[in-house]
Amino acid sequence: MRSPIHVANLDRTCGACHSNASAAFARVPVHSTIDAASNPVPYWVKTIYTWLVVAVIGSFVLFILLDLFGRLRLKLGWGPHETHHVDPLEWPDEDRLVAPGEKFMRMALHGRLQHAVLVSSFLLLVVTGVPVFLHDLGLMRSVIDLEGGYVLRSQLHRIGAIGLIGLSFWHLAVLALNPKARRWAWSMMFRPRDVLDFAQEMNFNLGIGRWLERRALLRPLFARWPELAGVERPCRGRYGLVEKLEYGAVVWGNIVMIATGFILWRPDWFLDWMPSWTFDVARRKAEQGRGSPWSLAGRRSSTDRRPCSSERASGTAAARAATLSRSMKTALHFALLLPLAACATAPIEPADSQFISLSKGTLSGITTPGVHVAGDAASWKALWADHARVLMPAPALPAVNFASHVVVFASGGSRPSAGYALSVQRVHAEDGKLVVEARESAPGTGTLQAQVVTNPYEIVLVPRTKSELVLRVLH
Repeated sequence: MRSPIHVANLDRTCGACHSNASAAFARVPVHSTIDAASNPVPYWVKTIYTWLVVAVIGSFVLFILLDLFGRLRLKLGWGPHETHHVDPLEWPDEDRLVAPGEKFMRMALHGRLQHAVLVSSFLLLVVTGVPVFLHDLGLMRSVIDLEGGYVLRSQLHRIGAIGLIGLSFWHLAVLALNPKARRWAWSMMFRPRDVLDFAQEMNFNLGIGRWLERRALLRPLFARWPELAGVERPCRGRYGLVEKLEYGAVVWGNIVMIATGFILWRPDWFLDWMPSWTFDVARRKAEQGRGSPWSLAGRRSSTDRRPCSSERASGTAAARAATLSRSMKTALHFALLLPLAACATAPIEPADSQFISLSKGTLSGITTPGVHVAGDAASWKALWADHARVLMPAPALPAVNFASHVVVFASGGSRPSAGYALSVQRVHAEDGKLVVEARESAPGTGTLQAQVVTNPYEIVLVPRTKSELVLRVLH
């Protein structure tokens, strides 16, 4: 069992680069396959969650389109007119209750700070997490370079994670200690009336309630709930179904992102007592959890622009809803600019490039030491033909996507015997050049080796670049 990749030796092999790597850490499925036969739990979790995300985002887009259609319909005078829940005969001075220019604070300082931390932490997680998930794209490589390379990016990502975790505990502490906050949380609970109000509002936006009411199939439904006809907009509470779903989405997204983030951060803590497929599930859920900006972006669309709620039934409430305090704007600006400022002020360090090994060996028709580059299909075909001319039978030409990658052939040159090997260790930017670092190993003194000329090499794919490529061989 001398092989470094034997299951009994994996913890020691992993420990060469990862301190405190345990047997559980060595079981982390780095290149696992997600399919129903060999890995059913991650497969079905991924499938269900993917469809759920598509359905949620699709529903959100449909809601916005219906809301915009309702506004257009009212502007053009089609169907039912806008509902006024305050009788002007009963409140003749409604328009004079609020002095011109008077402002009302929508949210206390405590709530504004929580929103600022939420938005800034979440955006920082997205800005530093998505480029790793999509690292094969050239644009994402540029974003990682902007963030100061992989090391600084990971530090910024952890700062965002700490902010999100701290906010979650902060929010729970406020709910536990503040009676007013608990009453607010109770108002965010789902009630059957929320669904009825939502359906009524959608029918009002469409303006076809009377037409639906005359359909024989739907008559029993409208007889039971006549308000569904949508002749007028519902006068609901401050928070309707959409606002409650948005709050629930933020809570659920925080739980998923924090739980999966902990598992990905320290798998050795969890895989001692959890099955290995937990890591696959965590990796997929962390990737999909970043789709939640729809929730944050939708807050303004669903709350600020909807013209009717019980709070907005009076001129005073209308002014309160229409006025956004200066401090709230400042908090939002701070939240949006913080992640960008963190990236923009970060020192640009040499960033390691992700490379993919295509072939590796000791027999090649290319005997010149150094780095040979193929940036298109024609040059790659010629380079491969030169390399494979001494191989019998000649191997097939590997497929390469030259839109995103170039081929780098690292050659150690001719060696007098067997036992020599060349292995690419790192590809990174340095002084305007892309340096390919490869380690060459030689046979030990006194060892018996075949007396044949060898040409150790490795062929790797690196992200497409305009920088000069240089080979640096470490002995």
